[in-house]
Amino acid sequence: MFRSRFRYSQEKAAYKGPWNIPKRRAKKHPLAPRRPMSAFLKFSKTNRALVRNENPNVTNTDVSRLLGERWRNMSEEEKRQYRDTERAEREDYKQKMARFKAQQARLDASSRTHHSVISLPSMTPHHPEETDRSQEARPYEFGIAQEVQEYENNSK
Repeated sequence: MFRSRFRYSQEKAAYKGPWNIPKRRAKKHPLAPRRPMSAFLKFSKTNRALVRNENPNVTNTDVSRLLGERWRNMSEEEKRQYRDTERAEREDYKQKMARFKAQQARLDASSRTHHSVISLPSMTPHHPEETDRSQEARPYEFGIAQEVQEYENNSK
C-alpha cells in the first residue's frame, strides 16, 4: 500500500496536464430559433440611451447598475408591459422551438433509416458502342457469387 501511495505522489508531481478538464457547452444549431429577451433586458434596451444621456460621464457598468435600480424601483404596473411582452415572445419561441425540434428529429430519423441503393461498379464500358450485354452485372455476382453458382449447379 505504501508503494502505491509513493508511486501515486511521484506520478502526480510529474504530471503537467490540467487537473480538471473544463466542460464545454454544446454549440447551438445556427438555424435554431433565438430565445427572447427577459423583461428586464427589454427594459434595459429601451432605457439605456435615456440613462446614458442623463449621465454622459458614467461607465457601462454604472449605467447597468442605474438601470437595475430603476427596475427595482418600478411599480408592478410599469413592469407589466415588459412582462406581458416577454410572456408573448416566450410562447412564440416555444412554438417555434417545438417545430424546429420536430423538423430536426425528422431529418435525423431519415438520415439514420435511409436505405440508399449501393452503387456497385458497373461492368459495362463507358462507351455505348462497346457494350457487350453478356458481361452485364447480375445481382448475385457481387458478394457470395461462388456459393450462389454452386447452389444453382447442384439444384439442376
